[in-house]
Amino acid sequence: MDTIIKYTLTLCFGFHTLFLPGQESEYIDQGLNEAVIGLEELDLKTGDLLFFQSRVYEGVLVQIGTLSNITHVAMVVKDPKSGELLLTHATDNDYHGISHPVRNESKPRDGVIMTRLHSSFFYMMDMPSGYYKKIWVYKLNEDLVKRPDTEQVIAFYEKNKHYRFETSVLRYFFTIFDLYLFGKDQAALNENDKRFCSEYIHQMLTAFGFPVEQNQQPNEYTPADICYIISPLYHTPRLFTFLDGAYRLTGY
Repeated sequence: MDTIIKYTLTLCFGFHTLFLPGQESEYIDQGLNEAVIGLEELDLKTGDLLFFQSRVYEGVLVQIGTLSNITHVAMVVKDPKSGELLLTHATDNDYHGISHPVRNESKPRDGVIMTRLHSSFFYMMDMPSGYYKKIWVYKLNEDLVKRPDTEQVIAFYEKNKHYRFETSVLRYFFTIFDLYLFGKDQAALNENDKRFCSEYIHQMLTAFGFPVEQNQQPNEYTPADICYIISPLYHTPRLFTFLDGAYRLTGY
């Protein structure tokens, strides 16, 4: 029944657009306003994860197509020298025509990138209640799994940063389907030179030896799938929502 519902919703909403908006923006400017309170008290480290729920149209399509309120996932990277908190993720990096700066690069771009963590806690003039409706922070339980070191994550990022972001809505929706005939998933997607956010994170977790399931191709995992399979390895998530002009810790 769930599969039938997913197919129906995809047919109803997935064909509204074949592609998410492309990356065509210039360097970050005052149109993106960072505002977060309480992040420092979490003492985030490399290997922690953030999950996002977007308010925008494309994000709503993802929620409908995956039957989940999670639209994006990223991994924390703590700079070993400066202590600055970064995020590595695969994204279109386009927020109404404005982009976040990419680490050690002069111009913003889409794809597998590394950005400042604080840059994800932002609001815009036309979205004064915050770009993301909710942001969940998952801290790794080091009693259950070894934390990857920063050099390891950066090396993986450098090896994969040439991949562009997968913008096809239809390809994204097909990640939730399993249609096995003759022992093969007929809905499986072929590998290409682009990455979903959840695909990139699953590949990292696998490369770092996390005990996560690997019974699908990496590009078949949705952000909700990643949240489900990592939950036993992470502490109870902390929730940030936008209140009184800033993202604030509002619960678990």
